[in-house]
Amino acid sequence: MFAIMLFFIIIGFLLKKPKIIFFVDTIFLSILTSSSTNVPDFLSYYSIYYNIKKDFYYETGSGWYYLCLMGRSLGIGYAQFKGILVFISLVLIYVTLLYFYKKDNNFIWSLYLLYPALIDCIQIRFFIAAAIGIFAIIFLSKDNLKGYLMFIVLIAFAGTIHSSVLFFILLLFVNIVDKLSKSKLFIIILVVVSATIYFSTIGEKILESAISIFANMRQQSYLVSNNNMSTIEFMVYFIIIISFVLFSMYMKLNFFKLNPNMYSKKLDRLFSIIFFFNIMTLLLLPMLKFSSDFIRIQRPVWILMYSEILFYIANSTKKIFLKRISLVAFAIISFFLLLGYYAPLVLPGFFNF
Repeated sequence: MFAIMLFFIIIGFLLKKPKIIFFVDTIFLSILTSSSTNVPDFLSYYSIYYNIKKDFYYETGSGWYYLCLMGRSLGIGYAQFKGILVFISLVLIYVTLLYFYKKDNNFIWSLYLLYPALIDCIQIRFFIAAAIGIFAIIFLSKDNLKGYLMFIVLIAFAGTIHSSVLFFILLLFVNIVDKLSKSKLFIIILVVVSATIYFSTIGEKILESAISIFANMRQQSYLVSNNNMSTIEFMVYFIIIISFVLFSMYMKLNFFKLNPNMYSKKLDRLFSIIFFFNIMTLLLLPMLKFSSDFIRIQRPVWILMYSEILFYIANSTKKIFLKRISLVAFAIISFFLLLGYYAPLVLPGFFNF
């Protein structure tokens, strides 16, 4: 299966047409997920799937309860249930990207297979909730009352599956990006970064109290876990998040100014949302002091960044091949670095080695 995955990755990088890689990758990941019963969290969620009750959610959520109930009612086993959720999640993301870009790109899905596909397939409860959150961006982008209400409803529903996705609700303030000048945006980013560093060093108790207000017992356990990041791991995430912020800021503030003939209201709105999402992820950095598990909240932005970067490369006139190779190298490095805290279990869990 590992060789098959590598084959699909390479084909996606090389094949421009036809646009079938998404469908091939989706079927592959669904089958891989359904057949991989040795991955982390499988046994605990297997037990929850068959034992969760309306009056006892096992610290998951009412949305997860109803999904499990639906699966059991249809006679679906937990392994197959996971595979179906992976399929649905990827379709939701695909529909979202197609809505904004109006065409598919094989390159995106090969990058996604490198990172973070495998972790998404493990943390399935978060993945389906995050996929709903990404899909909800379509309605947020409409910038009208009906769109905002639909966005809130979808995020609220996703939050009943995994409460971490409630982080998306902050995207309602995305219009701030459109009303501030470039200089003010720089100041805001610097303030957020400075505050992040400040709280990472001396604001531990304040942050712990704030997290405890919104977290359930399962999530509060992260505050006392020993799964906190090393300094090197923290710096890797810090550099990646800052890089995402700076690139998405360039796309929002400069791309259409330099390429006015390519202006699209949908894309301009999407670039605002991606940029604001990246700014929001700066707030996650001090939380990593307690547990690396909090970084999952940043993971949905990867597929959005892949699509945005590839849009930039596709419309660039200089050194396109070099830029594509650089992006592949970045994804490969991310695969090895960011899979770190799960690596001893992920690859053997999926591929039996």
